[in-house]
Amino acid sequence: MDARLDRCAPLSGQVRLSCYESLERYVMTAIVPWVPYLWSYNQDVTSTSVTKWGFGQFSRATAWAPVAVKG
Repeated sequence: MDARLDRCAPLSGQVRLSCYESLERYVMTAIVPWVPYLWSYNQDVTSTSVTKWGFGQFSRATAWAPVAVKG
């Protein structure tokens, strides 16, 4: 990756954009051909001092705004 980045860095204009586009295509097809986007199983452990807890549908993690704990 460093060699490919070094090759694109000194370029300018459309040639530079094309170089980075080619690099992005290489990364997404050869290095990281898939990215997990769905986890069907999620488990959260809370303490007995947690009195309110919420799950973020977008982040698929704890939604911190509705979380409350005993003082």
